[in-house]
Order: sequence, then structure tokens, then C-alpha cells
Amino acid sequence: MSHLCSVGARSLLRQSSRSIHQSRLLLNALPSKNDPTANDKPAGRGSLNDQLFQGKEKSFNFEGDKMPKESQSEIERKYAFYERLKAILLGLGAVGGLMGGFYVWSKWNIIKFKIFNEHDLSKFDEIYEDILKKKQKRAEDEKLEVSTVTNPNDSFVPGLYVCGDNKGGTVSDSGGKQQLVLKRLAFFDGMLLRDVILNGPVGLAITEKGDVYEWGSGFNGKQGKPELVLKDENVVKVQVSKNMVYALNGRGEVLYFPASVADKRRFVGDKGRKYLGLKSYDKKYRKLADFSVKDIACGIDHIVILSKDGQVFTSATGTVRDTNKSYGQYGIPTLTQFDEPPAPHEIHDVVLLNKYKTDERDGNPAIKKRKITKIAAGDYHTLALDDLGYVWSFGKNTHGELAKHVSYETEIVPVPKRIELIQNHFAKNEFPQCIDIAAGGQTSYATFVTSDMYKLFEKTIQEGNNVDLAKLSQDQRDSVSYFAWGHGLKGQLGTGRYVHSEAEPRKIKALEGFTEFNEKSNKLETTTVKDWSIGENHVVATLSNNDVLAWGDNEFGQLGNGKKVKSSKPINIPKLLEPLKTDRAPLTPTQKLIDAANNRLQLKTSDTSTFKTASGKKIKGSIEQVITATGNSTAIFYRRL
Repeated sequence: MSHLCSVGARSLLRQSSRSIHQSRLLLNALPSKNDPTANDKPAGRGSLNDQLFQGKEKSFNFEGDKMPKESQSEIERKYAFYERLKAILLGLGAVGGLMGGFYVWSKWNIIKFKIFNEHDLSKFDEIYEDILKKKQKRAEDEKLEVSTVTNPNDSFVPGLYVCGDNKGGTVSDSGGKQQLVLKRLAFFDGMLLRDVILNGPVGLAITEKGDVYEWGSGFNGKQGKPELVLKDENVVKVQVSKNMVYALNGRGEVLYFPASVADKRRFVGDKGRKYLGLKSYDKKYRKLADFSVKDIACGIDHIVILSKDGQVFTSATGTVRDTNKSYGQYGIPTLTQFDEPPAPHEIHDVVLLNKYKTDERDGNPAIKKRKITKIAAGDYHTLALDDLGYVWSFGKNTHGELAKHVSYETEIVPVPKRIELIQNHFAKNEFPQCIDIAAGGQTSYATFVTSDMYKLFEKTIQEGNNVDLAKLSQDQRDSVSYFAWGHGLKGQLGTGRYVHSEAEPRKIKALEGFTEFNEKSNKLETTTVKDWSIGENHVVATLSNNDVLAWGDNEFGQLGNGKKVKSSKPINIPKLLEPLKTDRAPLTPTQKLIDAANNRLQLKTSDTSTFKTASGKKIKGSIEQVITATGNSTAIFYRRL
């Protein structure tokens, strides 16, 4: 194709060159206005080239020694046209030459073989065979990885199972970039935990006593064993944001300290006193808030704080004010994307969420407190659930994560707004009430139940306008629905579609309609989502029967199914790998088929399992397995109830 383009270009160039040459001859033959000898030349055709104008006398009208102005301008126009045509053809020729050169370069081995017959087929077969061997070895290594267990403890021994992103050394000490199935971290064998966070290069775990362990390349710059970083503070929850650890303890205090060892050395904590107050010392942490805190949630550069009296506060995270701009995630109406972001660790009251204006019976306006029961944070947006079942959102809305149609006015929303698009999924006589919210990355989730409006109105009249919607009877909850909205390009919406943005909440239909026979009640019961956890781009949900479903991104094997293929709808996670027991009889073909059909993860509890120590001693008390999605990883730990 490039050869034909080159031939055509050369032909057009030759024709245009001839025409240009003739035009130049005509222009040279014309007398110049500034030529003093122009009037001395004889008039008529003798002043021009006789051969050039042979047979073309009718085309020119000679009057004296001058050409008509129209003929001269026409010749100049043609000359300019041919010059432009020449430039265009040269450009096309250059493009065609580049395309031809690239084609020859990309197909050089084939061209060389066809022209010079220099290709060594035996070498080609050898290279191809080597490629196949490498591919086969990689597949065998992955198969071996997902089926090999090196830890001798089975799943009845407490510990920590992890899979997913291992670039920071938080998932495995094997040195690989990812781990495709849930495997144990040997350090935590036999330990009960309260919470686990795997945030890229930083791993954090809270022991049963409330002590905090940390590991990963973001901690000490290398892959190593977890180290104790906070002791005797009764920590119940941890979060990580901008290389800073935020810990909520049992006293309702939020403590923060750097994640990395290098920053810890430079960090100056709050002052403390020891030896009966006789000596002061610097603590390893600072206290963030001076009020009692119920819960915390972190985004990329902000933290959301829920006080025990139901009020929401926000703050920027990190050590220095290095955030590019505010996306509204702080809930401060006077702070736009054009203003300088707030300084780290300054507490801001989200007034327009915590307060609302109402009219009293006497007609006078009054300001009242709104009680918030739950909070959730994505990368740059925040969700809040109030005691009436309404969901509020503020922050960045690039992908519709605030459940508002994306436009120039709604791309950044610094003012808390109630989510209203959810009404489109319910009938007019149904009153939807949200009972749970979650967020992660650029996606939001919520669980709704509906009640019959007329029955609810009748109950409200009977009980005098003081109905606690969170305590509605099961008869009033006609249905349970699960919704997702926001970014869904990696399948994290769970709706069966991969979409760039989804502003209107969509039902996760695959989570509805689960039924299971309850042997205690001797009847079929609807299985609902007991808990769900949101990672950066993937979700794990625990059902009321302790089955586990997962969906979303699987680039690092965070879905735990031994593959790296993402899923846009909920799928089962395989059972945890158990150490091979040599004293067990081999399975029959029928047993293998049954085992494969039932190969789904079901979390253990004290009601269904007996937990033991590594030495085989029974552990007393109520214990359960908990699965959590965190960052680009997934973890299962054991928690005392």
C-alpha cells in the first residue's frame, strides 16, 4: 500500500513540476514594471519566446509591451496553487514513506526471509518452543501456588489469612507481587485480632488486647516480621491515610502517628507523665479530638469522625498541607476547589449535616441537631446515615459517587445533600429506610428496607410521632434491597455491568432472593447480607448464613479464587486451603465431585466449629471468622465476640 502511495505521489509531482516550469517561463517573459528597457522592446510577439507561444495567440491580447492585468493575476494564482499542491504531495509522500518504513521494520524478519531467504526455521522453532515452556511453567507455578500449603495449622486455629497485592510485602514474605488465594501469615498463628488494614505498603493489625502491630515496606522499607508500634491503648479500629495511622481506642479517643519508621523518629508526640507524675516524656502519638468518638473513616487525604452524640467532624490528614485542592470531602461550604485545602488535623464541624432548621408549632424557626448513626468514606467523598434512614453525601462526584447526576455544578459538592434518586426504585406507598452504608474508592453502597406507608402512618399516630425507624418489626420490613452507585469500570458495582460512572443507585440483584432451609425453625428463610467490606475496587459480603461473596477488581488476586479475572457480579470464594492430612483416606470420584460442588467459603463461628490453639487445646468463649476487603487485598481474621 505504501509503495502505491509513493508511485502515485511521484507521478503527481512530475505533472505539477511541468506546469510550474511553464508558469515560471511565462512570468520570466513578462516585462517588469521597474524594468527601464521595457518600453524600448518591440511590441508584439517578438518580445517573447516564439516557440513558447506558438499556437496560443488567442490566449493573449498584446497592447504595446504590457500584458493584461487579468492574465498576470491568473498566472500568479496558478503558480501559488501548484506550490501548495507541491507541498501537500511532499507531505503525503513523507507520511507514506514513514508508514512504509514502519511496515518494513515491523515485518523485517518476514521480508528478509522472502527476499534473502535468511530465516533460520530451526531457530524459530526453538524460540517458539521456549516460549511455550515458559508459559507452561508459569501456569504450573500458579497452580502450585494456589494448591500448596506450607503452614501446618488448619482453619480451626486462629490467625490471619491474606491474599491480593503484595508489592509492599504485606501479604506474603515469598517476594511475589501478588497472592491469588487466601494463605496464612505465620506470625499471627494462634492470635485473635480486632481489626486488620492492608493499605498498599502498610499492614496493621490490632491484637485481642488492643495492641497494634505494623509491617510492610511502607513501615520499615523492607519485608519483615510485624513489629509492635502501640501498646496498652486498647485500640479497637485503625485507618491509614497519607502515611499516617489513625487509631480509635476504647476510651473514644483518636490517636495518630506516622506509619514509617523514618517519620516516627522525627515525630513529636503529646506530653505524658510517669513515675507518679514525677517525670515527663514524649508519647508515640498525638490525640486528634477532644470529644468522645464513636467511629472513624478515612479517605486518601481526609478523615471523618463520628462523635458518640451523633455529630460528624472532618479533618485533613497527613503531616503537611500538600493536598492539591479540596474536592468537597471536608463538608465545608466556604471551601471550594479553588481555595487552599485546610491544614492537617484541624477539626471542622460539618454544621449543615449536624444541624437543620425547622418550624415550631408557634411558627417560629428553630435549629435542631440531626443524629448521625453511621459514616463511610471513599477516596474523596463522604457518606452519612441519620437516625431516620436518610443518606447524606458530599465531596467529589466525578463518577456519580454522591448519587447525583454529573454536571459542572455537581462535580464537586462541598455541602451535604440528601440522596433522593433512590426513590425511583420504590412504589409511592413504600417508605424506604436505609439501614447500612459503605464506601470505597469512588463507589458507594447502601442497604434499604421498605415499609408500607399507611401502616407506618397508623403506627406513628398511635405512638405520638416518636417512632424509632431502626426498630421496625420484621413484618413492617417488606423487602431488603442492596444498591451501588459511582465508578464501576472494574465491576465493583456488582450489577453485572462494567460502567465508567453510574449516578443513579442500581440494585445488586444477585444479592437478593437467597433462601436457605433453617433446621432450627424448620422452614425456608431469606438470606440477607450480614456485613460487607469495601476495598479500593473490590467488595466482599458476608451473608447471614456466613457464606461469602466477592466481586470487582481481581488484578492482584484479591478475590481469592486463584485467578486474576475481575467479576462484575458476586461470586463465591473457594474454601480456605488446609494442610494435607496423610492419615485420611483418599477421596472417591463421587466424593471429589461433591467436594468440588461445595467448594465455597463459609466463615466459621463457635456455634458451628470448635477453635483450638496450635498445640490442640480448645479455646473457650465465642469466636468468629471475619473477612474484610482492604486496599487491593483481602484478609480473614479471628475475633472474639
